[in-house]
Amino acid sequence: RRYALYCAALYFGATVGGNFFWTNSLRNLDFSPLGANVLFMVLGPLSGMFLAKQWGHLLDRYGRRPVLILATTGVVFSTWGWFIIPPGSHVMAWILGAACCMWGGVTWGAIELGQINTNLGFTESRGRSKFMASAAVVSAVGGILGGLAGGKIAQSFEYLQASPWHVGPF
Repeated sequence: RRYALYCAALYFGATVGGNFFWTNSLRNLDFSPLGANVLFMVLGPLSGMFLAKQWGHLLDRYGRRPVLILATTGVVFSTWGWFIIPPGSHVMAWILGAACCMWGGVTWGAIELGQINTNLGFTESRGRSKFMASAAVVSAVGGILGGLAGGKIAQSFEYLQASPWHVGPF
């Protein structure tokens, strides 16, 4: 149950802000749709793929929990670069965006490996499909609720489009 709640919270958090990064890259950082696709859908998964073997070794050596904690913390830190990109600096946006997406891909890859490892480790062979299905449903519900919450949060701050806040250089 704790693991399923962790997955639900993880996907909730990912989907609350997920659309912000896409919209921010298109509207504020002037990325083309192709550039945003390459950034989010190619760089991250490729970087995760290159380090999957190393994450597998860490999972075998230290276990699921430490790797999931480390990778989840890494995912949180992969989003910080997006908040320091100044509008109008296209090259800096690409450099920081690529670094964030690559780091996010590496850490999400570790989370996915840890989740598969956890799902297989928690279940005996007879009830495995029921456990894996229920964990997937709980995770999906967390993601759906996160998307709805993100939309509601964005809607409640819609007034900032007319008069945005300025904090220092941001």
